[in-house]
Amino acid sequence: MNTNNKPFFTIGIPTFNRANYLKLAIESVLKQDFNDYEILIIDNRSTDNTKTVVRSYCSQHRNIRYIRNAVNNGGVMSFVNIFRRARGTYLFFLCDDDIILKSDTLSGLYKIIQNKKPGFIKMENLFYYKMINNIMKCHKFKTKNTIIKPRDRCFITKTFNTYLEFWSGSIYKLEPKLFHLLNTKEWLYTSLDYIYAQTQKYGAIFTGDYNILGRYTENYDMTNLIEPVFSLDTYLDTIKKWHNTQ
Repeated sequence: MNTNNKPFFTIGIPTFNRANYLKLAIESVLKQDFNDYEILIIDNRSTDNTKTVVRSYCSQHRNIRYIRNAVNNGGVMSFVNIFRRARGTYLFFLCDDDIILKSDTLSGLYKIIQNKKPGFIKMENLFYYKMINNIMKCHKFKTKNTIIKPRDRCFITKTFNTYLEFWSGSIYKLEPKLFHLLNTKEWLYTSLDYIYAQTQKYGAIFTGDYNILGRYTENYDMTNLIEPVFSLDTYLDTIKKWHNTQ
């Protein structure tokens, strides 16, 4: 950790009643070969043994912070509160049932950030169902690595259909003065305007060198896997909103 008590990454994990999966998420962070990070876990008033599990990790690792909500205020607010409570320079968002696949992910992303200083990074996603070795679906970018430069007039088109609505593996440059752009009423696109603001200002990187292993939950229809793709209405609304900024 940095001596100024400001870690480079905050690994933000909101959680609710997924203690067993949460263990896997935490372990995937702890195995990283890069240690300039904190893990911030916001528990949305779980009724399982989440508190016991997390406090066990906290007793062994000083860089884990655990916040248990007084009431369950919904997943979107937990997402937004991760932004507000994060102490890092960049926020790495990780859902409580997902896993950072490679142990050199944080060190690799750190090098990318030091070189390009982007406002936003997005990683490719692999998905499993019930068992980790049961890979059901992959979301691959068209090219291995895509770099969007600051003030690119086509940044919205270039980020369209890059799984922005899948939160895990999204890495944000943290700027509190822009947190008003986070949408507390929208589940899928909570951080969309924040992403676009940071991409326009600092650029963005979509990297296929590192992957998130995500889980399709039990209530999904596995015969028709949900593909996280922006709707045409969302795209057109975004173009209209950001037209004067391009």
